[in-house]
Amino acid sequence: MENSSGKGALAEIPAEIRGWNWGAFFLHWIWGIGNNTFIAFLVFIPFVNLVMPFVLGAKGNEVGVAQQKMG
Repeated sequence: MENSSGKGALAEIPAEIRGWNWGAFFLHWIWGIGNNTFIAFLVFIPFVNLVMPFVLGAKGNEVGVAQQKMG
């Protein structure tokens, strides 16, 4: 498989990368800065902050790989 990380929505996410991301769940805005995923800042909007940690936790690995160029 070709390395497609860093291609955003065009990145192919391997099955072993998918899963829960505890860092994105608990440290959402810090994780967002570190992974260039600024959608994590939606946690600062009232009522949205109730849902976003769960979204980031569930999709955090996929979003992180899609945003960062690895290798």
